[in-house]
Amino acid sequence: MNNSENKFKTYLKLLDASAPVFQCPKCGKKMTTKGKSVTCRKSHSFESSTKGYINMLLGSSKSFYSKELFISRKNIVQAGFFDPLIQELSGIIHSKKTDSQPMTILDAGCGEGSLTKRVRDSLNDPAVSICGIDISKDAIQIAASGSPEVLFAVADLARLPFKDKSFDVVLEVLSPSNYAEFKRVLKKGGSLIKVIPGEGYLKEFREVLFKDSPNKEYSNQNVVDYFKKNVKKSTIREIRYTMTPDKIQLENLIKMTPLALDTEESNLTNPELMEIREVTFHFLVLVSG
Repeated sequence: MNNSENKFKTYLKLLDASAPVFQCPKCGKKMTTKGKSVTCRKSHSFESSTKGYINMLLGSSKSFYSKELFISRKNIVQAGFFDPLIQELSGIIHSKKTDSQPMTILDAGCGEGSLTKRVRDSLNDPAVSICGIDISKDAIQIAASGSPEVLFAVADLARLPFKDKSFDVVLEVLSPSNYAEFKRVLKKGGSLIKVIPGEGYLKEFREVLFKDSPNKEYSNQNVVDYFKKNVKKSTIREIRYTMTPDKIQLENLIKMTPLALDTEESNLTNPELMEIREVTFHFLVLVSG
């Protein structure tokens, strides 16, 4: 048996172990695994890819983000640029865990899964199981190409394929939220951990891309207010640090930033971007409970 066959076999075991939390996104019925498929009582069936993930989308959907963006973000995460954030998230999650009791985590909008895997590795706890979902098939294919210890699925935040009260933690990093669905799948006493950009996040890029535009300044206040409106109790932690990328890392940072969606594509070739020597990472971590 070669490495890919071994990996897929490990994936199928993980899929089978995760079956109790699945709920059909089409009819809401309980689901069971049958070989490499997940099927509900009404025979709605979702097939696994031999690459080690399952597609649970109802129809097709296009992500705003390109495959190139996800590859670039993977390179940046692997280079350690998000390590301070990962350490903070791992510490928060660990503080919510009770001794050796099992803990289930959903990374909602996980992208290419790099942060998901690093958080899992940082926790280093066999009693913790993590599932990562994203609407982008390209992103999930990249996520599934790594280690098989995380179950990845193509799924929609607006119709999560999980039962009510399935997860101890819902983690959402730099992605859109669906608070109704998050509340539904969180266990009683569970926690939502949402990471949003701080006002200084990648400010050096903004200063170049939006030098003559109101977009040069960023405010997250409306996101913070909406979070507080949707949770009973919350705390906010701030993380701010700078990194000094080399040329290749700087290119990856430029390619991975969603700021590209807010500007003309030609601006991303602005030579001033490649003159940046220090980049600011600034996050707010919003925690419910």
